[in-house]
Amino acid sequence: VKVEMRDSSGNSTYGDATATLSRTAGTGTLGGTLTGAFTAASANTSVTISGVTYTKAESGVKVKASGVASGVANFTESSAFTVGAGAVAQLEVTSINSGAIVTAGTGFMVAVRVLDANNNVATAATNTPVTLAKAVAGTGGGAIGGTITGTIAAGASSVTITGVTLSLAGRDLVLTASAAQITADDSGIFNVAGDATALAVVSIGTGIVAGQPFSVSVKAVDGAGSDANVTANRVLQLSKNTGA
Repeated sequence: VKVEMRDSSGNSTYGDATATLSRTAGTGTLGGTLTGAFTAASANTSVTISGVTYTKAESGVKVKASGVASGVANFTESSAFTVGAGAVAQLEVTSINSGAIVTAGTGFMVAVRVLDANNNVATAATNTPVTLAKAVAGTGGGAIGGTITGTIAAGASSVTITGVTLSLAGRDLVLTASAAQITADDSGIFNVAGDATALAVVSIGTGIVAGQPFSVSVKAVDGAGSDANVTANRVLQLSKNTGA
């Protein structure tokens, strides 16, 4: 960042002073080297501050240089400028099947993108192969299969891998996306539905009186205990499990 010293009339001048940079517009964090020194002995009317950093990729950013020197006005605000994303540093799993239910044995989608070190969406400089794996988390899910690789093309930011499968129903499962020389990322937890294999009593009516009708709610669940649909009409029969 180049800072010029000017007097109250806007003319270039010099003197002993320290210019300090601060952000006046934008939502990121200004960091790195934020000060630069003017000296009357050098008669420099400007100083270039190198090593300034900013964390957010966005437009409309402004910085202000402030400082005080004898007979010299405060430094002023910059014009608006744009900060771009840094180099690719990490992956982010952004979606599992676009939020729709994942069913055991049926292909689903996983969306992955690249971020820089400050979590800004970045652009891949070269083709970036991505591989999915099932993390050690949750219950069930079986084996991952189908299409588990995809490539974020050079110049792109993301890839959607379609046709991923998990062989069994499961709960609180996690997928890991990895790529060479890039920090991997775990997805959020998700469930995999399977065929109904059991029944679960959801609730029993309150205020039950002997000899009077009451209600019982029952649902179908898969092997992992997740809600499941039955493939045909079923007739349920209740029986007493315990009690006199």
